[in-house]
Amino acid sequence: MIRKAKKLLVVRVLLAVALLCASWTTLAEPKPALACDCDIPRNAAVGKERADAVFSGKVVEIEAGRRGQDGYDAVKLDVKQSWKGIDGPQATVYTDWSSCQFDFQPGGEYLLYTYEYDGRQNVTNCGRSGELAQAAEDVRELGAGKTFETAASESGANRASGTEAAGVGSAEKEAASAAETSADRGGKAGVPPWALGGAAAVLLAAAAAFIVSKRRGGTKN
Repeated sequence: MIRKAKKLLVVRVLLAVALLCASWTTLAEPKPALACDCDIPRNAAVGKERADAVFSGKVVEIEAGRRGQDGYDAVKLDVKQSWKGIDGPQATVYTDWSSCQFDFQPGGEYLLYTYEYDGRQNVTNCGRSGELAQAAEDVRELGAGKTFETAASESGANRASGTEAAGVGSAEKEAASAAETSADRGGKAGVPPWALGGAAAVLLAAAAAFIVSKRRGGTKN
């Protein structure tokens, strides 16, 4: 009986060890990364209908962040055209660090179809979003969008406008000065010096003739 009990105990211990090893192997085995589940819209019209925002823009800033255990990139863009969901000259979109992460590059220009989640516009590499240079067909299909002036462009335009206004004012002053100078020159040139000299000579000759005639008349008398 004692031997039988010992054998049963050994069997139970061995079973427990085997189960423990099996569970440890299952937990320790690395899980394969899940592929991005793509359902790409067949054209720009369908993409626009499904998306919460559709716009083209240029990357001006990429900032990494974390939300709990999840990492992401917050990407700020200057908006070139908006067809849906964007009503200002700048927009910020988010892409998670995952197999679906969209590969933004500093200074890159993109056509984006974004989807709102948890109050943020998100973009993935699984859709119609892509480089603007490669999206001519989509842009043509979307038609004319709403355009915006960025802060830098507005500042440049204001500077250009101010310079133009200053140029116009300067030109007006120069024109007025030229007109005054011309008028002064014309006034001075209206009676040439030789004409004044000639008139004086005629008056002197007339006076001399009058005096001579007077003297002759007196002599006769």
